[in-house]
Amino acid sequence: MVHLAGAAREALLDLQDDAVGRIPECHGPQKPPALEGASELNRTNRSTDASTRSTQRRFRHQPATETRHHPTLPLTAEGIPAALPGTRLPSPAVFVSDESRAQYPWLPRRVIAGSVWRGPGHEQVKVNENGRAVPSRSPPQAR
Repeated sequence: MVHLAGAAREALLDLQDDAVGRIPECHGPQKPPALEGASELNRTNRSTDASTRSTQRRFRHQPATETRHHPTLPLTAEGIPAALPGTRLPSPAVFVSDESRAQYPWLPRRVIAGSVWRGPGHEQVKVNENGRAVPSRSPPQAR
């Protein structure tokens, strides 16, 4: 390593500082590579003519001018939607009577009142609010 004295050393350090991070002028001004040709790359291949058949089909219908208003549902104190006024109450779950279970053993023990159940012989029974099963319609007749 060469030891330089005073002014020579300072001149060498100044040359090194100037050379760091500098692009030589012989290469000229440079653009970032992402911006070169950006005007050609960022355009669509489709024509801007709005009178093409596909465009006419796509925009045939005009947008709705008025906004649709959906009725709001009343909520309970817990934030659960409540039943609307004037609607039927839901059918309660009832226990099927022992007599009905003896006559129709395929019925479950607890059902929704008003529900219709089909048995293995394709007979249909309807369970009422008292838990009694009554035939819903006549059994199919053999031909």
